[in-house]
Amino acid sequence: MIENTYVAFRKAINLMVLNTTCQCNACANISMLDLKFFFHFGTFGIQHINGQDELVGSDVNLIHRVLKNNIRETFGFQAYTVYTDAAINRL
Repeated sequence: MIENTYVAFRKAINLMVLNTTCQCNACANISMLDLKFFFHFGTFGIQHINGQDELVGSDVNLIHRVLKNNIRETFGFQAYTVYTDAAINRL
């Protein structure tokens, strides 16, 4: 599923690059967009804050910390998938 999603994303990006004539900064950098997948399994609560539902709990905090990683700088990958131990154990 991850591979199929990524391939579909790259195809869409390639089509956008081919079909875009706009020279604005956002459109000029479409080809630089990429995906990162994060998989985690855990518990959470839902708290209603300012008219929106927010996920709360220690597992939510954990995945937020995982999102702040240095994978790109360390390994040079633009796209990657990260699994937490909890996700691997659940799989």
